[in-house]
Amino acid sequence: MKPARFKLGTESNGGFEDITCTNCTIYDTGYSGIAIMMVDGAKLERVNVSNITMKNVQVAIFIRLGNRARPLPGEEAPGMGALSGVMISNIQGSDIGPFGCSITGIEGTLRRKHHIAGYPIAL
Repeated sequence: MKPARFKLGTESNGGFEDITCTNCTIYDTGYSGIAIMMVDGAKLERVNVSNITMKNVQVAIFIRLGNRARPLPGEEAPGMGALSGVMISNIQGSDIGPFGCSITGIEGTLRRKHHIAGYPIAL
């Protein structure tokens, strides 16, 4: 399986701030085109993904906030991470797998100034 093409997170205890990914083409991935996953305590703020074209990806957009809390070796388990200010716009895709998009999190935690707009995706 080929991994996500634009990915922030999973094995992340630090943070991500003020990141922009724009005007890119993503193709032929066996997983996500765009993957943002905070599950090991990292905090993600102000990420802007725009003007992306995708072809032949399984999941166009995958966003997940979880609390696996895997510690770094020799460290204590981290607290829960956070997502804030994720902006995704003008995403176009064709030949997208049957899952389309997945946005999941722990109840009550994903309502922090997120915006997704303009994404014509063809399965």
